[in-house]
Amino acid sequence: MLPSAVLPARRLAERLEGAIERLSRFPESGRRRDDLAAEISTIAVDHTLLIAYRVDPGHILILRIFYAGRDFEADLRDDEQDQSDRES
Repeated sequence: MLPSAVLPARRLAERLEGAIERLSRFPESGRRRDDLAAEISTIAVDHTLLIAYRVDPGHILILRIFYAGRDFEADLRDDEQDQSDRES
């Protein structure tokens, strides 16, 4: 018998995989968040997770997957600043 937390975790993983599959077919379906960083979009998964991604030619780059209760906006701004610092 599996521990009680395994089944909900497995379901969440399956929903996450489904969301990523949908992004592969409809990459523009997320919400554009240029206010956080250039060309970033986000899409929610079951009000539990948030996928931050960028559409590049020929593929989708998943930048981060956040727990919905986290301050993802600050994290993405920090990531963008870190990238900018490395490029200068």
